Amino acid sequence: MTANNRPGFLFILLAVLLLGFNILELIRHEGDIARQASNVIAYLAIMAMLAATVADGKRRSMICFWIFSIPLAVLIFVWPAAQTSIHAGYALFFLLWAMHEKFNHIRLLAKYIPKELADALVFNDSNRLRGEFKEITIMFCDIQSFTRLSEKVDPEELVLILNHYFSELSAVLQRHGATIDKYIGDSIMAFWNAPACQAEHADLAIDAAYQMRFALARLNRKLTRSNLPPLSISIAIHTGKAAVGLMGSSQRLSYTAVGEAVNLCARLEALTRNYNTNLLISNTTRLAAGRYDFKYLDRVIIRGSCQSVSVYTPVAPEREPNDEYRHAAGKTQPGEMPLPRRVC
Repeated sequence: MTANNRPGFLFILLAVLLLGFNILELIRHEGDIARQASNVIAYLAIMAMLAATVADGKRRSMICFWIFSIPLAVLIFVWPAAQTSIHAGYALFFLLWAMHEKFNHIRLLAKYIPKELADALVFNDSNRLRGEFKEITIMFCDIQSFTRLSEKVDPEELVLILNHYFSELSAVLQRHGATIDKYIGDSIMAFWNAPACQAEHADLAIDAAYQMRFALARLNRKLTRSNLPPLSISIAIHTGKAAVGLMGSSQRLSYTAVGEAVNLCARLEALTRNYNTNLLISNTTRLAAGRYDFKYLDRVIIRGSCQSVSVYTPVAPEREPNDEYRHAAGKTQPGEMPLPRRVC
């Protein structure tokens, strides 16, 4: 290297060292990116001009140009874009993770409370959780002669039968938009039109009652093949105003309905044995439903109330179950527990 060439390369070396120093400062002080980047650009511009001044010949000028223009382009365009992409990637990752966790919580809560209520709890929709007084359609479903049944089978068999019974009938209720309030012994309490509004809540309840009978017939075929006694149910449906909302203690809450309408429906369910029917409907439900004909049964005074209530039973053809219930008779469906084989 000649003496004439040495100054140009010294300037290039100095510029590269200054560039490296400023890049390190830029990485260390991310909070002041604009100031550090402007310093780097200024050093690059000065060093490029000095190197170009001392460089003689076209080839050296081109070398100086590419040495300084490429890092300059990286700093101006690539580094800010890369940094923005990294921050955006982090933000997107944490957003997707939070959404994944929320949906996991909804799926978990939906096993115990209605999905609409689970959504409201997870997403803090307080308007959906406050107590309100509104018209709902209530259903009570009970196993007939359950005491005698519990005396005929072992406790383990009784628990398994009840689990199958609750699973079959609860699946029907959920498919028809019901809010399953609670299991009371062998009884199921459910209601419609809360927390989500449902225009045809009375019809949905009657539809569910018919499909529950079909589901029970399928379950009874399995019980019979396992030498277990079949089940019979009684259902009462009533439409009226009740208070609905989250109720309970500070340690445990339940989304439930309370009021005279709920008590009346529970009383109606006990009357089904008197009229040789397993489905009893109040007059308010008859007026609210639009897809069924009804047979008048009686006018009764409910215990604990001074008002008389007209009771009916729906008149509808015993149609075959639709596709979602058309399973091979007695075959265990995926996810079901097999029934025990009872030896008499």
